[in-house]
Amino acid sequence: MPLLFNNLTKQLETEIDNYLDSVSKSGLIFLEGIRSYLNKDMAKFDTNFEDVSKLESKADDIRRSIKHKLYTYMLIPESRGDVLGLIETLDDVIDICEITLKQISIEKPDIPDFLKEDFCELAEFSQKAVEQLVKATKAFFKEINMVNDYVNK
Repeated sequence: MPLLFNNLTKQLETEIDNYLDSVSKSGLIFLEGIRSYLNKDMAKFDTNFEDVSKLESKADDIRRSIKHKLYTYMLIPESRGDVLGLIETLDDVIDICEITLKQISIEKPDIPDFLKEDFCELAEFSQKAVEQLVKATKAFFKEINMVNDYVNK
């Protein structure tokens, strides 16, 4: 493989890792946002919402760059469609984190005390699901035989 494509492939791998890190961070920020809202710390909640919005925008830029490299330089042609489909689907995860915090920010739902623990637990399970999804995706690129283990979790 020519040196140019070697460097481009490494750049692509780095961008995919950065993208996956953004997905993982969005889950963590989402969880912190929910906790902040439940604790009525609106300043912290607003910061979490702003952070996830910035992260979503940054992730969109990375996603576009990945797509551009895959098509422009014909990198990994045999799996390009799979990679793009996976990246596009992962984008939905970040979008949902942002949209959910935005809806809470606008609607300001009153969550009764007796539901707060369950609500927080649901957010924690959601974040853990995002984390397992990111691990499964990384395994898809680096150790394909581990994907099922992460998907099952």
